[in-house]
Order: sequence, then C-alpha cells, then structure tokens
Amino acid sequence: MNILAFDTSGEVLSVRLETSRTIRNLVIDGALHHAERLMPEIDEMLKKEELSADKLDLIVTSRGPGSFTGLRIGMATAKGIAVGAHVPLVSVSTLDAMAWGKKDIATAVLPLIDARKGRFYCALYLSGERVTDYLDLDAEEIQAIIRERMEKRESELLLTGPGADLFLEQISSSPLWMLDPYRREGVGLALARCGENHYNQRGADKEGTGPFYLRQSEAELSRKK
Repeated sequence: MNILAFDTSGEVLSVRLETSRTIRNLVIDGALHHAERLMPEIDEMLKKEELSADKLDLIVTSRGPGSFTGLRIGMATAKGIAVGAHVPLVSVSTLDAMAWGKKDIATAVLPLIDARKGRFYCALYLSGERVTDYLDLDAEEIQAIIRERMEKRESELLLTGPGADLFLEQISSSPLWMLDPYRREGVGLALARCGENHYNQRGADKEGTGPFYLRQSEAELSRKK
C-alpha cells in the first residue's frame, strides 16, 4: 500500500510516506510550526516519489491526546487530502502509537506527552495492552497510579514519548524506571502500522471523526465563565 502517515500532536513532527518502491521518514524535533511545515514536507515527499495524492491507498494521522492546535492542524490536513484525493483516512491514538513499538518487550511502558500546567497525557501499557484509561494528571498522581497497578509485580517501567524527560524530573524516580533512548524519534512507523491494521479490520474513520481531547481548550473554558 501507498501510505501517508503524520503526527502533529506535540513538539515532535513526524511524516512518513511508504510506497511499493521506498520509504521516506521525516522527524522534526522541537519545531512547533506544524502549520507552516506539514504540507510543504508532504508535498516534497510526494514530489520526490513522483506520486500524486490520489495514488495514495491510505492516510493516517494521530487523533490525540496532544496539543489542541497541533491536533486540529493534523486532522484538517488529513481530511483535506483524503476528501480532495478520495483516499480513506484513519486516525490513531497518539499514546497507542507511542506504545506500539514496545509491545514485545518485557517491561511495562508509559508513553508521556507534556500537557502543560504541570500535567501529562499518558497511559500505562503491559505486554502491548493498555491497562489504564487515557490520563491527564500531574506527575505525582501518575506515579501513584503506576505503583498501584504494578504493586504485585517487580517490573521495570519504560518511559517513552516527548514528555518523558520532564516527567522524570518531577518524580522521586525508581531504580527500575528508565528512559527510552528513542523517545523523541517520532511515531511515523507506528502510525502507519496501527492505521493499516485498523483499516484492514474496521475500515476508515466515520465521517465527522475529529481529534480526541482529554480536556477542554482555554477558549472553551473561557466561554463557560
């Protein structure tokens, strides 16, 4: 399949293009200029492959949680290409994608996204299965949940995702907790595989599917005051 996958949920921008001939993978760390960078990078990848958008078989994007602005940019871009080129679209949980590549390791996995205001978006995964809700909590609250869920097992915990370093700074760290060396390498590959599996099993997103937010935006909160 010709698959275009991209993640704009945080400060690490991932864009991946897979074709029958080659794979192109781009990771831009710390950009936070997704509106300016995303479409030019996609256009450049397609141009290098001499591939038009209507020759894509699937578009995959992250649906959240993550940055409100980043998710809106990613979803709007994905829908624009999908509708204009008549290509199916699948959106994938950002945290599921971050955990996907670690599903075969023995350690528990905690992907983390900086949610600002001292909080993190995260979820705990064991043997590739998510065992908590998607969470929006501060570091101490997350640490308490992890210790409760792992109380009866002496298991290592792998911290991954772009929020892992900040999280580790804010907790009384455990000797069994470690940082994933690839935590800021992007999730293009994971999105492509998760999206392809989802499409093969359940088809494309339903019309009207939008970003997944764990909290209300500042604008929404202001309107309620």
